[in-house]
Amino acid sequence: MEDLWCFNDEEVARSIFNSKIPIVTGIGHKTRCTIADMIADVRAPTPTAAAEIVLPDKSEIQKTLSSLSKQIHKASALP
Repeated sequence: MEDLWCFNDEEVARSIFNSKIPIVTGIGHKTRCTIADMIADVRAPTPTAAAEIVLPDKSEIQKTLSSLSKQIHKASALP
C-alpha cells in the first residue's frame, strides 16, 4: 500500500471533493482502497475498469453516427 500512499493525501482528497467534473478512480486493484477512491464519484476496481467506464463503446458510437447520418440524408431529401 506504500506505493499508493499519495492517494491518501489530504490535498488530493480535497481536490477530488471540490472538483466540478466527475472523478473516476482506478487506483491499484480490488483489494486496495484509498481515500481518493472513497471520495471519487465512481471507484473502479482496476485501472482497466476505470478506462472502460469513462471511454464510450466504439460500436455504440458507430451506431449513433450511422443513425444521425441517415437522419441528415432523409432531412436533406425533403422538398
